[in-house]
Amino acid sequence: MSETRKERERAARRHRGALPARRAAAASARAAGVLLALLLTAAPARADFGSAMAAYEGGEYYAAAQEFHRLAEAGDAAAQNMLAYLYDFGHGVPSSYPTAVKWYRKAAEAGNAAAQFNMGIKYTNGKGVKKDFARSLAWFRKAAAQGDTDAQLKIGWMHQHGMGTAKSLFEAARWYRKAAEGGNAYAQYNLALAYKLGRGVAKDRAKARKWYARAAAQGSAGARRALTGLGR
Repeated sequence: MSETRKERERAARRHRGALPARRAAAASARAAGVLLALLLTAAPARADFGSAMAAYEGGEYYAAAQEFHRLAEAGDAAAQNMLAYLYDFGHGVPSSYPTAVKWYRKAAEAGNAAAQFNMGIKYTNGKGVKKDFARSLAWFRKAAAQGDTDAQLKIGWMHQHGMGTAKSLFEAARWYRKAAEGGNAYAQYNLALAYKLGRGVAKDRAKARKWYARAAAQGSAGARRALTGLGR
């Protein structure tokens, strides 16, 4: 699967991550990085956020955008991240990469891990900002420090390809392992491949099989094919 497709799939999951906790599990997302404590202590704001999310998921994009904008202006970092997403993809508002970056940055500077990841993506693809791999890596590191496995995966990818940092297959494998241990299927696949090829780690078919199996258990077709190719 290409990096672009991966990013689109992750973005589609991420915009739902600020749902209230009881809906987040069903949505299989945690993208907006809102702490449970915040959800419990800011009930009115969270209720408004929940209404905005319900409107978005119901296809009422304009109404959702209006509510997210109100919350974003009031300083809600999760809403800022969501509003940025709407501008990024033109849902309920005109598509505008610069405006998306504006709101991602506000949320990222407030400590929102998903927005920090999204800023990393922006500096990687140059949509709304000038492409800058060093800045991209810096934002990914901020998100990774908060346990964001997608950011850890991207750091591994950047070390593997020497993007914004010196190329290091050892560092790539180290970051893939962090993300893989956190349950990221893409990182599990990449770590398995590293063990299969001896890329940044010693070749180890047993460990390659272990990580391919974990990725396959999460639905990775590539991992299932790789397992078949490894044999017993």
